[in-house]
Amino acid sequence: MVFVADTTGLDLREQERYWSFVREGRAQDYHGIAIHPRHISLWERIILRRHRHYNPEMDRDAKVCELKQRYEASLSSDKDVDEVPDHVTAFSAMHRPMPRETNRDDLEKMEREEEETRE
Repeated sequence: MVFVADTTGLDLREQERYWSFVREGRAQDYHGIAIHPRHISLWERIILRRHRHYNPEMDRDAKVCELKQRYEASLSSDKDVDEVPDHVTAFSAMHRPMPRETNRDDLEKMEREEEETRE
């Protein structure tokens, strides 16, 4: 357990965010939960002292800046942000939740309609 970090309960996006800082050589600029002493190994805590940059307020401010940058980039890109792929639309249509107010007559009517569409 000296070299193994306990990332139980840590969001994978946050962990990936931390490692992107490390890959860019900016590990000291990351202040988020991924370097909280509860989520790093004993080696990282005692020898590397990675937890010393942990600061939730600075992390919140950095996340806001990152979200603004992503939002501005999405506005300037050619992609349509609201476009939904066909496979997602088909899946959601097949797995549509049943309304709570559905009574027996409505269920029978829906079953008849489904049978008619199959024929």
